Amino acid sequence: MNKKFFHSIVITVLFAVVATDTFSQVKGKVRGGFDFGISLIGNRGGGSLLGINLGYNLQDNMNIGIKGEIAKYAVPIIHTNYRQIMYIRNINYNYVSAFTYYFGSETIPIRPFVGSGLGLYVLRMNASVPAAYNKTGGFLTAGVELWKFRLAAEYNLLPATKGALIDFNDGNPFVSDKIKNSYLGVTAGFYLGGGNRKKVATEKAMAALEREKAAQIEKERAETFSYFAMDYVAQEIAKWEQRGEFERTVDWQERVTEENRQAKVAELRENMEQAYITERSKTMPVGNITLGAYDADRETFLINNDLYGDWFAPVPIDEARNFRNIWNNLVKTPQWTIRNDRIAFAGYRFEEIAVADDNVAEQPASISAKPDTPGAGNNNWAPSRQSKASIGANVFLATNGVGFGVRFYYGKHPPHVLKKTYLRGAMEVNYTTMIIFNCWDLDIYGHWIIPIGEGAALYPLAGVGILTDNGTWHLTYDTGWEMEPIWKTRVVFSYGAGIEIALGSKLMLNGEFKQKRFKHEYILNNYFNNFVVGLAYKF
Repeated sequence: MNKKFFHSIVITVLFAVVATDTFSQVKGKVRGGFDFGISLIGNRGGGSLLGINLGYNLQDNMNIGIKGEIAKYAVPIIHTNYRQIMYIRNINYNYVSAFTYYFGSETIPIRPFVGSGLGLYVLRMNASVPAAYNKTGGFLTAGVELWKFRLAAEYNLLPATKGALIDFNDGNPFVSDKIKNSYLGVTAGFYLGGGNRKKVATEKAMAALEREKAAQIEKERAETFSYFAMDYVAQEIAKWEQRGEFERTVDWQERVTEENRQAKVAELRENMEQAYITERSKTMPVGNITLGAYDADRETFLINNDLYGDWFAPVPIDEARNFRNIWNNLVKTPQWTIRNDRIAFAGYRFEEIAVADDNVAEQPASISAKPDTPGAGNNNWAPSRQSKASIGANVFLATNGVGFGVRFYYGKHPPHVLKKTYLRGAMEVNYTTMIIFNCWDLDIYGHWIIPIGEGAALYPLAGVGILTDNGTWHLTYDTGWEMEPIWKTRVVFSYGAGIEIALGSKLMLNGEFKQKRFKHEYILNNYFNNFVVGLAYKF
């Protein structure tokens, strides 16, 4: 392909992606995209993948559509005559329906997703007798969309092919017993269309903000003494104006006059301050108080409240010693007042608990609030809480195969409440199936959590563990390559990095890359890579 033409295509695509709406996942809109990547199967893999998709947004977080894909990859088989692993090239054309579900907030550009599909797979095997096989199969996928770019991993599940004639031009053709066709793909791509999710999200956010602001204003207005007084008088006057069950009409008409009504309003105004204080003080926090030092010159005790600060209690010097001695026996009743049209904390009234000794008299004392003491604070005040532990599951694509596992985290969660970095511990148990061996590994990791925005964090990781494989292809003198259950335990060192995204107060999604290093007699590189997607629940 001409390089100038190729560069023009790339620049046009990037311009289209950037120039169109930044976020595009709006209900009722159509979108399309392209995916490029690699297909992996068996020990070698190394194939290519090209896909195109077209979808319709059922909701802002759900999409249905169709997908076409071409995948090339190497299929491992065992040569019947030589008893060794060899490879043939396959080309896979598939046409499938697809469903995608998106997580996360509409206001951020990062949106994790999961999906699945079902359709037709056409396999063209590059054997001595080229043949095409039509298979019905499906796929599972997970990934993340960032603006209009897309990164995903997909696993295509296909029936195996039996009875294919294989010839490597060595004069010994044979019929294969079973060829596995399922393959993994790792893709990167972009999409166009889908509507302006950023605009819709902004409009929704602005409308929600306006509603929240209006509700807050109404709530604050309802908490004022003026609002309470108006409502209190209206309700009480409405009750007063009703005719009683045992009241004559003439008596009711004489009672409910304008003059009597004004007198009733005046009476209610005298009582409504205390009614307001009684009603509002029911939900007010009072805090904890401690007795401080006595100022003999001013004859006052310093008293501290952890919510409202310091006050000074006037206690005569000849009663001060007794006041301190009976402090724990005092009933401390909070007092309230109206300040700046709202209820405000005014101090305490102290009364001694009754005791058997008749010589001990009640010791009353009062504390007045400072003139600049503000009113009571947030009625919903409560200590903050943070989740410490989480448990999750993960699936991963390894260099030589696929696997799954469980993991346990211990540390602060979720990332969207964090303001600074911190270290978190993790333990993980994984099972991996490969063409060379199958294994279990147990690892302990350290994660250095780095918040990057609302609900998201990055983390480098490092760990150490053990790996036990329960089957290894090995070479014997008489039969060649054989599979035998040889158990062997090895030390594994791991390192990598990941990203996690809060899906709510209890769930978080994470994706990460890890490289595991260990010594193995049949793997020359002594390591394999993991591309991991996981979901964790905080408790």
